[in-house]
Amino acid sequence: MVETLRIPAQIRFGAGAAETVGADARQLGCSHAFVVSDPILRKLGIVDQVGAWLSKEGISSTLYTDVEAEPSIQSIGGCLDAARAAQCDLVVGVGGGSSLDTA
Repeated sequence: MVETLRIPAQIRFGAGAAETVGADARQLGCSHAFVVSDPILRKLGIVDQVGAWLSKEGISSTLYTDVEAEPSIQSIGGCLDAARAAQCDLVVGVGGGSSLDTA
């Protein structure tokens, strides 16, 4: 199976950057985001807030928080399976290195 990886033209970071996620997704013409993060950020409410910012712009989202520290091939495979099942047109990574690596 051949896959394609497109490196994003932009990576947003810094205080308040996550608040732009919905507008950015809308500008890209996306309708359903696959949000990848870790269970701690979900517990803190940060991942749900990202989902709310997407929703505010009319973008639905599927949350995936089974990211493990130093992700294994099996962990990445589980995320890929979940992303394919969700049929999203955008992947959003929230958090640190492991979440971004998995996304």
